[in-house]
Amino acid sequence: MTSDTALRSIPDLTLPRGSDGVPTRLRTTGRENTVLILLHSADCRGCIDYLRSLVAAREGLQDWDGRVVAVVPAGVSEAGRVREAVEPSFLVLADPDGRCREACGVGGGSIIIADQWGEVFHVYAGEPDSHDFPAPDEVVEWLRFLAIQCPECQGEAL
Repeated sequence: MTSDTALRSIPDLTLPRGSDGVPTRLRTTGRENTVLILLHSADCRGCIDYLRSLVAAREGLQDWDGRVVAVVPAGVSEAGRVREAVEPSFLVLADPDGRCREACGVGGGSIIIADQWGEVFHVYAGEPDSHDFPAPDEVVEWLRFLAIQCPECQGEAL
């Protein structure tokens, strides 16, 4: 399901990494665009299968400066299990208190696509028990779109 949410930017939150519990900023400080995926749960097979489908598209994601950030509504150990089940190179963050979902205003099973400054360009709002995710090639196309935006459009030109 596609949504026109009021969310304008990815929240500036720090959450623990599922790999080691180190506090990690949700927003990037580099030039990477973000594919933020809010999982239903650490045990949701549909969400984990979708993350695995993105692993197959990893080359296209990287070609367009994309990074996948999965947020698990559970503790560090559960987020670590998701990371191991999917792809160790993906960033998996734990959010046991649901701060990310609350700040984004969407539920589990949602995908948010944002540029390198955290500005949200598209939201696929999830619903309980729904896995109506965009195809991996559609995610790559969004990243391509973001990567080819001119600096003048972003207010960087003199």
